Amino acid sequence: MPNRLYLRVSRSQVEWLAMDETSGEVQIRGQGSLEDFAERTVDMQWTDDPVVMLTADTVRLTSANVPSRQMRQILQAVPFAVEEQLAEDVEDCHFAVGDRLDNGELRVAVINREYYAGLREQLQALGIKPVVVTVETDHLFDPAHTTVMVDGADALIAGARGQAYRFRLDQLSLIAALLLKDDTPPLRVLVHEEKLQDTDLLLTQLRVELEQEIPVESVEWEGFEYLCRHQSGSAINLQQGEFRVQVRKQRKTSVWRNAANVAGVAFSLHTAAMFGQGYFLSGKAQAYEDEARELYKAVFPGDRNVRDLRRSWRSHLSSGGDNGSDFMALFSSAAQSLPGSNLVLQNINYNESRGDLILQIEAPRSEQLVLFSQTLSRAGLEAEIGTISQEEDRVRGSIKIKAFGNS
Repeated sequence: MPNRLYLRVSRSQVEWLAMDETSGEVQIRGQGSLEDFAERTVDMQWTDDPVVMLTADTVRLTSANVPSRQMRQILQAVPFAVEEQLAEDVEDCHFAVGDRLDNGELRVAVINREYYAGLREQLQALGIKPVVVTVETDHLFDPAHTTVMVDGADALIAGARGQAYRFRLDQLSLIAALLLKDDTPPLRVLVHEEKLQDTDLLLTQLRVELEQEIPVESVEWEGFEYLCRHQSGSAINLQQGEFRVQVRKQRKTSVWRNAANVAGVAFSLHTAAMFGQGYFLSGKAQAYEDEARELYKAVFPGDRNVRDLRRSWRSHLSSGGDNGSDFMALFSSAAQSLPGSNLVLQNINYNESRGDLILQIEAPRSEQLVLFSQTLSRAGLEAEIGTISQEEDRVRGSIKIKAFGNS
């Protein structure tokens, strides 16, 4: 009986391979449509979770600079961080994230949401419900190399910065010349031992084109089977967010007991929250007013009998006097980007010795803090996002601002 089923799915066909993982013996293999797969494997059973890989021409692999370490905030910010790299609207895409690269950027996979949802439904109709779905090239990813593998008439390339592609083998020299830069990790090529002679001329052209020596590794298995036997634990799992699969290993009685406990706790918390919400909201407005007044006194201790805080702030911002001029210049520049941004300024802290201004800001989503930081940078300020924390349906974060040139 086959121990593990492997599938590689493209837009036009599916390849399948079943392997006894103890002996490494391939039990069955083939390719065709999903209907062909169903017909040829109708009497077979799989004892472990199936492994599903998507071809690299259906998924975009890239990287994004997202400073947050909290997964919820990362998933909120990633679409906006890679939006300019996409040929379709972010609303039409499903995003999944992987590990961080050496430069701190996150590896990201992007796929059309409608296509992916339809594919999952087709697989589930055949009884295939994978917990993990990856991209073929992710199993070639190596942060120390740019890896190329010959796969029949095609070639797969996995860059050390997260990018990956599938293209025709006769385009190898052109694609490699476009992708490889001076700071790109060294190239390595994987070729099935029986195809070394067939690809020798092409690899010679590649060496001439790149003007460098290129190591070629002879591998025992070709293409799809090589990927099946070299599964990477760091490959990005597309089954995230709305497509995440819950793995249940508990007995049914235990599940129902836990569900009842959760329901009871949830009801108690909801009831307590309803009673506390009225009291909380009634005091919040007064608390904000008191906080604003204390903040003003801390920044301008010399002012007495302040009746109109808004007018007093405006007066100081427009005065431009020597006392606190650096603070006023920074705060005035930063404040210009706040109106209309859905950001709420909660606290201000100015360090005169360092010359930096720290704003505590509340926002509906973490990516709005990222966009605000980028806006300040474009305005000629040095802006750095500090801590970000999730509070109910909003996020709170700090942004340190200073003028360029201040140490």
